[in-house]
Amino acid sequence: MKPSIQSLTSAFRTLSLGAVSLGAVLFWQTASAASIEVSAEKQASLGFQSAVVEQVSAYPGVTYPGEAIIPPNQTFLVTAPLSGLVTKIIHIHGPIQTGEVIAELQSPELLNAQKNYLNTLSDLQAAQSELNRAAKLMKTGVVSAKKYQLAEADLKKIRQIQRQQRQDLALLGMAPNAIDALEKSHKLQPAVVQITAPVDGELFDLQIRVGQRLTTNQAIISIGQIEPIVVESRVPLQAANQLSLKQKAQLVSLDLVGEIEYIPNFSDPMTQTMNVHIEFTNENHQLRPGQLVTLSFLFEAEPNTPLYVIPRGAISRYDGQDVVYLHQGTRIQVLPIEVKNITGDRLYFTTAAPLPANAELLIESTAAVKGLLETAEGGE
Repeated sequence: MKPSIQSLTSAFRTLSLGAVSLGAVLFWQTASAASIEVSAEKQASLGFQSAVVEQVSAYPGVTYPGEAIIPPNQTFLVTAPLSGLVTKIIHIHGPIQTGEVIAELQSPELLNAQKNYLNTLSDLQAAQSELNRAAKLMKTGVVSAKKYQLAEADLKKIRQIQRQQRQDLALLGMAPNAIDALEKSHKLQPAVVQITAPVDGELFDLQIRVGQRLTTNQAIISIGQIEPIVVESRVPLQAANQLSLKQKAQLVSLDLVGEIEYIPNFSDPMTQTMNVHIEFTNENHQLRPGQLVTLSFLFEAEPNTPLYVIPRGAISRYDGQDVVYLHQGTRIQVLPIEVKNITGDRLYFTTAAPLPANAELLIESTAAVKGLLETAEGGE
């Protein structure tokens, strides 16, 4: 009388993992109770097909919907540095690099800033002349060293003011070549303010039009950095409690793997879900803000427990348990498994002991094998 699949499983689990290779070989040689011989001709007529099983380190869990978003710390609002009239819009959307001009304004306030800068340049020239004069007179003893030091300190002070005002002109949006022309000619330059990109990124949400008058700090456009990018997924509370920071997650439709970077400590009272954030590098810009995706979290295999993947057609039910069929020439053997997940066309499962190297499992005609096993059992 053949032993049941339960007794076979119990015997299988008693194998010592410390002697994996020898134990596995002995198991496949001696566990003939749940196996059957099928000739090559009959296998061909029944359409037997097999595939080599692949050992993996992790398996995907349940799938969840998600949305790609730009993290708040990667979104930048570009505003008007001073009031003025919009005269030109150069970029309205798309990629932008640091320093590229987005728009131009005409601003009377820039003229006032230029006037102040020209006054400082005049003061600087006068202070330099005074210092030169004091240096000559100090050599002849007409001017004391103290007066020379005072003239030198005054020059340093005005130079500091000049550097600060030049930086202010640049921050107000005056082009560097226009500032240079202002210094050389000592004449007012056109009051054109260039609005430039502070960072690399993607432009979106343009809020101005040509001919519009803007006030200081009025919003112009936003810049978002989409690398890296975050996918926000609403995960049921109980499932979220099984997750951990830095745990891997993969997108179902895209070949992208990310890491959990945020698990909130609160849930939505209406849906009992948590907004989990998964960060993806997004180097090739495969993900775009607002894109809806499907993802699953990856769970590592337990220590000393082999984890395998095979096309889902390999799974069958025999003697009340989930099984696969080990294909060894004309011998077909039942192998009890624990299913971890079935996603798409992939079956993830564990076994009590490692399978032989390059083991092949049937992935077609498993129902026929089950029928042959039951027929053989009934015959006895």
